[in-house]
Amino acid sequence: MKQEIKERVERIQKGEVPEGYKETKVGIIPDDWEVKKLAEVADVKTGPFGSALHEKDYVKDGTPIITVEHLGEQGVVHDNLPMVSDFDRNRLKSYVLKTGDIVFSRVGSVDRNSLIKEKENGWLFSGRLLRIRVTTANISPSYLSYHFHQEITKQKIRSVAVGQTMASLNTQILKDIHVSFPPTRPEQQKITEILSTWNKAIGLKEKLIEEKKEFKRGLMQKLLTGEMRFPEFTDEWDEVKIGYLIVEFSDFTAKNNQHEILSVTKDGICLQSDHFKKQIASSDNIGYKIINKGELVFSTMNLWMGSLDILKYPNIGLVSPAYKTFKINYDKVDGAFFEELIKSSKMLWFYKINSEQGASIVRRNLDLQGLLSTKIQIPKTNEQMKIGQFIQEINLELNNLKQSLENLKEQKRGLMQLLLTGIVRVEMN
Repeated sequence: MKQEIKERVERIQKGEVPEGYKETKVGIIPDDWEVKKLAEVADVKTGPFGSALHEKDYVKDGTPIITVEHLGEQGVVHDNLPMVSDFDRNRLKSYVLKTGDIVFSRVGSVDRNSLIKEKENGWLFSGRLLRIRVTTANISPSYLSYHFHQEITKQKIRSVAVGQTMASLNTQILKDIHVSFPPTRPEQQKITEILSTWNKAIGLKEKLIEEKKEFKRGLMQKLLTGEMRFPEFTDEWDEVKIGYLIVEFSDFTAKNNQHEILSVTKDGICLQSDHFKKQIASSDNIGYKIINKGELVFSTMNLWMGSLDILKYPNIGLVSPAYKTFKINYDKVDGAFFEELIKSSKMLWFYKINSEQGASIVRRNLDLQGLLSTKIQIPKTNEQMKIGQFIQEINLELNNLKQSLENLKEQKRGLMQLLLTGIVRVEMN
């Protein structure tokens, strides 16, 4: 059976149509599967206009409103939900969600979408979203949600989005998207049951990772402040200026340098694109800064996010001239210890008090000299190394969990491709 599936996949990848399959607008699918425009099987509605709902209308306790940041791969994220009063909920009753609805991002990441489950029934959706509601009994909303999560459908949606500076969707664009589905609802539901088991495993792994992160945060708070110490260390901690530990430098690129461009996010340094390793052209890279592994990259903006990191990539990278770059005095501080220290809540407080608020409450400009002259307490080098080693052990556990999570997600993506295209048909009792 595995060999038969493998041969079928290879033939389809070559553009051949195996016996029992047909070529359609969505690709090669089984003969008995249907293809329809979304408008034929569902209603699509845009969220309320900005004039209908303002931030001043939000209340502490009321009906939640889902917006783009709440759209998760596994479902709606329940953190930091804005809420409105019963009066506004009634006023906006045409935007109330029902179990089985699918909400899509209307601007920006237009392929993001989530299925509304029982616990979100009765919530509202914002003007930055589009709502899909299945109108035919022949289609399972859960199946349709998985259909929109497969990469080939996401690519199609991204390709038809409009907008020069930011991708956007409207009701007509989404209505014109073609969807494919098995002939019977029971077969669709069987597919969703299989994929749901993978979602549950992914959800459990993500929960385990968050618990491990929370454990690490609590432990680091105690270790980095001296509240908790290893019994073999009793020396008093030293008071030093931050500028004693790091030195600013700027190695700018020459005309013919070409290296990967890196960005600094709240989660650390990453490639400018997750999809490919972008290399800037030689005519564009003058003025970018060169950084090497073990050097500090610091964003002076968005300090509420704690956007800083030590470069972990083994190769040379480039960062925007807007970033501050520093060499670390490794004779005075342990690398693993310092990397954790600069991200700690204690240090984030120093960044905030040494910054000036800009035009937005989430954007602040760093007073670099004020930061470098700030004094902090740090342990002797041997205690730093002990803490650093302990941190690395926890990070290794976290990395193993994250790799396991990525493996699960990759397996799920492969299974989705097989099941949602009919390459593999589920057995019906």
